[in-house]
Amino acid sequence: MTATEYLLPRLYPWLSYSSIENAMATWKGRGIAFTFPTSGYARGVHLILTLRNILRCTLPIEIFYIGDKDLAFEKRRELSKLSGVTLIDIQERLPLVTEVHGFNIKPFVMLASSFREVIFMDDDVTMLQNPDALLDASALYSKYGTLFFLDRSFSGGNSEWVRSFVPHPSAASLGSRYMTNVSRDEQESSLVVLDKGRVGIVHALLAACHMNLKESRDEALHKHTHGDKESFWIAHELVRTPYAFVPGIGGAAGFFRTKQGIKEPDVVCGPQSHIDEERRLTHFNGLTLKYKDDPSKGYLDFHHYVAPVLENPGNVDIGYHPWCVHSRKPAEEVIEFNEREKGVIGKIIELHKELVKSEFAVPA
Repeated sequence: MTATEYLLPRLYPWLSYSSIENAMATWKGRGIAFTFPTSGYARGVHLILTLRNILRCTLPIEIFYIGDKDLAFEKRRELSKLSGVTLIDIQERLPLVTEVHGFNIKPFVMLASSFREVIFMDDDVTMLQNPDALLDASALYSKYGTLFFLDRSFSGGNSEWVRSFVPHPSAASLGSRYMTNVSRDEQESSLVVLDKGRVGIVHALLAACHMNLKESRDEALHKHTHGDKESFWIAHELVRTPYAFVPGIGGAAGFFRTKQGIKEPDVVCGPQSHIDEERRLTHFNGLTLKYKDDPSKGYLDFHHYVAPVLENPGNVDIGYHPWCVHSRKPAEEVIEFNEREKGVIGKIIELHKELVKSEFAVPA
């Protein structure tokens, strides 16, 4: 018996795989993984049709749910009509995992997915690029097998908790906002990509799953971070697996803030935006609606995005709806949507309007 075979059931007693090697042998190809309950059905349909019909993404898709009460049967029946979509009850693949739901289920979905290269997306992400092409073009993904995006800088943080069990942080994290106590938020996890064909990443994913178990998150993760998002990079630190973040702090995509009748071209309001290694807009964490899940209030006006190059804790205005990001270097950081991006956003909004009229019925 190898050391790994001995330790695996002791470290991860909830794991159904007999060995890491056996698990890795079952994972094939590249694909997209979602998880959402009945309440996320409309968002999920819109995102899948955006990927298929607007971005021309043909990657297979797996939708995970947690038992019959999570995603209603009639919604599953509708989703199964979509091309290249498979629905999976995660309890069938990880039956020993209990009391895990909401955003804490994300790493378990990535582990349970059939794909070797798994692209996890929240159901309320708006993609501006084909994720398949995004990975092909990413030098960071090719090198590390991860695609991690940085969150916005909020208030200052405290890295003592992580340093208590990672006494020798990697070079990747030593200068990070979290580890230098500049920001309590480091990673944004609405879009996470992992190549499970690399054994180090599998160990990091197992550690991230363990951090999101009920006892672990109640006694540790949620006491020091928000939700699941920091568990991905912290797990890589914990098992000493190299990783990297896409350069560029989370910004905002939308419109200029107006105060007292005056537009402020250095302040952009809208959902949190992200860029790729070429500083092109990739996606934003949010919908095109002014108010989530309420199309009667209308759609946001998208014409600029801010891609901060400075850490700027405190540059997020959470008192405005939607939240705004104030640029300290607008000549460098505030960027107008190009014609392609304007066209994609326009099509995404029109698709949503059509789905609202049909009550989000899946097209035949």
